[in-house]
Formats: sequence, C-alpha cells, structure tokens
Amino acid sequence: MFLTITSARASRAAAHIVLLVVGGAGLLKTLDLAAFADDVRTWELLPRSMIAPVAIGVPLVELGLGAAWLAGVSRRGVLNFTIALLGTFTLVFLAHVLFAESPRCGCFGLQQQFDQHASAAWLVIGRNCLLVVLGGFGMQSFPRRPTPEVYVRQRVHGAVGAGFTLLEILVVVVLLSLLIGLSMPWLHATIQAARSQTDLANLRTHVQIMDLYAGEYADQFPYTTSPRATYTVRRHPIYGARRVVYFEGQNTWHWPLIGSFYTSAASGSFASSSSKDTVFTDYLYSSNFLADARFWNEYTRTGPDQWRSTRLSDVAWPSDKGLLVQRSSLFPALEAQGGPTHVLRIGFVDGSARMIPYQQITDPYANGEGNWWGSWWSHGVRIMHTVDGVRGRDVMR
Repeated sequence: MFLTITSARASRAAAHIVLLVVGGAGLLKTLDLAAFADDVRTWELLPRSMIAPVAIGVPLVELGLGAAWLAGVSRRGVLNFTIALLGTFTLVFLAHVLFAESPRCGCFGLQQQFDQHASAAWLVIGRNCLLVVLGGFGMQSFPRRPTPEVYVRQRVHGAVGAGFTLLEILVVVVLLSLLIGLSMPWLHATIQAARSQTDLANLRTHVQIMDLYAGEYADQFPYTTSPRATYTVRRHPIYGARRVVYFEGQNTWHWPLIGSFYTSAASGSFASSSSKDTVFTDYLYSSNFLADARFWNEYTRTGPDQWRSTRLSDVAWPSDKGLLVQRSSLFPALEAQGGPTHVLRIGFVDGSARMIPYQQITDPYANGEGNWWGSWWSHGVRIMHTVDGVRGRDVMR
C-alpha cells in the first residue's frame, strides 16, 4: 500500500514537473517574443510564411497548457497533448540537425553560426526526450477510468485524480510570483547579454567579410555609390530598387554584397537585436570610409571633390577604427545617452567587435558630412565622423 501511494505521488510529481517546465518555457518566450522569433528564423526547413504563426503560436500553446494544468482541467488530456507537442518539437529539431544544409559560401561566421545552432538543437532534443519519459511516467497517475479501489484510495489519500485544492493553488501562485519577481532582473540581464553577444557576432562577421572584400578588390573597402551622381540606384535582390544619395549608402552597404559574399539565408544577420529590419540594416557603415581623410578636418576640407573610396592601407589604427557600428547603440534613449551605462557596439577594421563605453569614444568632427547634395548628416556623430577620417582614432587610449 505504502509503495503504491509513494509511486503514485512520484508519478504525479513527474507530471507536474513536465507541465511546469513547458508552461515556464512559454512564459519566457512570451517575455522576449522578439528573441524567440529570431531563433525561429534560423530554421532553414521552416517556410518563411510560417515564421510569424510559429513564433506567436508556440508560446501561447505552452502557456495555455501550463494554465490548464494549474486549473486542473482534464489533466490526462493536457498531459497527452503536451507529450505529443514535445514529440513534435523533437522531430522538428532532429530534422533540422539531419537535413538542414550547411552554408554553401565561404562567408566568415556563417558556418560557425550553423554549428552553434546544431549543438543547441541536440541539447533541446535531449531535454525533450527526458520530458517525454517523465510525462509517460506521470501518465500512470491519470488512468482513463480508475477502478473502484483506485478511486477510493485517491479520495482517501488525496492522490492523483483530484485537482489542486484552493490552498495548493494559492501556494503555487505565490511561489511562482516570487520566483518570477526574483528572476526578472537576472532574466533581463541575461537577455541583454545574449543580445549583445548576437550583435557582436554579427558585427565581427560583417567586418571580416568587408576585409575579405577589400582583399579581392584592390585593397578597397565597399564603395557602391557615386559621388558624381545625383542619385545611385541600388537594387535589393528581394525588395527591389531604391535611389540613394551618396552618404545614404551607409545603411544599404550590404545590398551589393548579397549573392557574392552573402547568401540569402544570411539576411537575418543584418538585423540587430534592437531592430528587426533586414532591408536597411541597423549596422551602419562609417562615413569615414567614403571620403578622403582630409575631408574630415576643418583646415583641409574642400568639399565633394574629396569624396572617394578608401583603402585598407589608409587606416592608421585598425584596432581602434570603427568600420561598422550599431545604430541603436549610437542613439539610445535620451536619459541613457552619454550616461555611465551607455556603450556602443562596434566592429573594428582588424576584424574584432567590442562594446566600448560612450565616454571612451573620441569626439566627432563637428560638421559631419556638411550640407552638400549627397550629405546625410550635417552634424557630427561619433564613429561615423572622426577627425582625420580613416587616419584618426575612434577609441581613446
């Protein structure tokens, strides 16, 4: 009798664990839905049209299952559905590991990103298999039609069949509230750290590809707008053509590189953790690389006649010269701008990417790109407009 009751309680505990994990996963996804949507975009086997429904539907289903379980609604049915859902997820992850193709181009960072996703998928597969086993064990506590003897034991000993009592529900709600309250600062910090690492990885990949581009094109950095033209027509392989003025090319620099240095599958890497737009990337190409170094000095500036491409050999301080910078870190909320916690995410010419405190960035050239046709910013912006351009230093030492 004692062993039977103990086994029943262990079985019930296993079922509780499975549903609390699934419900908790749904809660975490809901708290940062954008990050979960980014993860969904990495699944090459998933049709693009299914990204939004999956990104929204999965957290809602997981939250719904957790809520139904806590409410004691048809627990056998909820557990059955949860096991089926976990099995489906496991098959999807397994299909991704076995059948997703690795990047066909030699682009820096893409293969590493693909390998990281595959490793994470194996971890998820193992976790889901463990939860399925626990769920199957927990199913023993919920027979379809309990025998009279089992029914009597459940009523006498408060075993499996009955739902939570009001006191149990209140205790669970209080504990969950405390756990969520305690974990929110940690969770926010973890999410921010993960986003920062994603941005730094993207920046590192992009600056390395631009260095590779320079190696193949006479040491020149990408230079795809004409300073002599009123407009330059740039074509995106998916979103069509757009007319851009000379310095406006700083946020469409990646368009001409798609297809030769990037595959279409890499388009997600152009969107930062703060901006999901992959058309006009949030990683800005520094204007310093689109004009002669003399253009960025008040004593030697003459005008658009100094707009030209720059070479890798023109850069005086590769480890301190920002090639790409995340736009949203350049322009944070007003209360954070210039504050002690304000950091810029920067990709440097030497192929590195770092977070640099705002106070350590050198002051910009005050007049920016000037007021000529083709200019974009008439005021100076750090990293984008540096005194002496590519010959100057962006990070103070």
